[in-house]
Amino acid sequence: MGFSIEMGAFVAGLMISEVEYADQTLTYVEPIRDIFAALFFVAIGMLIDPFFYGVI
Repeated sequence: MGFSIEMGAFVAGLMISEVEYADQTLTYVEPIRDIFAALFFVAIGMLIDPFFYGVI
């Protein structure tokens, strides 16, 4: 249909939220969401240089 990946994810989220099994779907997706959140914060933490800030 020519949509971007972001727009497709948004539309898919809207469709899933209206289904009667939305709570069950959320329980399946939450662990994956938590893993990606942890990876994000670890990646940001790896960008911090402790020598620059005088911590070490």
